[in-house]
Amino acid sequence: MSILVAIISPISSYLWWNKDWWQPPSVFSGVIAPEDILLGFLFGGIAAVIYEFAFKKSLRHSANSHRNGFIFLLVTLIVTCAVLFSLVKVNSFTAITIALILTAAGALSVRRDLIRSALHSGLLTLFISLPFYIFAYFLSPEWSIVTYKFGTLSGITSYGFPIEEFIFWFIFGLAIGPAYEYLKGWGFK
Repeated sequence: MSILVAIISPISSYLWWNKDWWQPPSVFSGVIAPEDILLGFLFGGIAAVIYEFAFKKSLRHSANSHRNGFIFLLVTLIVTCAVLFSLVKVNSFTAITIALILTAAGALSVRRDLIRSALHSGLLTLFISLPFYIFAYFLSPEWSIVTYKFGTLSGITSYGFPIEEFIFWFIFGLAIGPAYEYLKGWGFK
């Protein structure tokens, strides 16, 4: 999951997020920011295993592999984002929120046994993201002002950060948390 999200993250940042959500300063100036790859790799892996780690769960084979379903959901995620952002003209936060919810709903409708892990993964991914925002705020309270495009977001903030950030991390964890188990047919002991 780390590698998959590391690949998708800089592409989606370039196509969508940097247009109307945020544009953080980058170490390198270019199309693909290494920070996007690193962030995608770290949080893709964290969201995928945080439930097992936090609740000391071990995996066992419990269902059929859903490789084709996984590919379908991945394509659905990307196409939904693209259509909503480019054709329907909603902001990128709304596009990714709807796309991730559809993706999670698709997987969880087939694997209802993963609902609990998805919800916990969402909450734990949100919780794990909070130190970054706290650290950034205390290091530079103005960082969010120069990073986020508040004109296209809700305007609701917490410590200067848009509420969309916190909603995103929950929904990201909700969708990514059970993705590996869905793909491979694993369940929890």
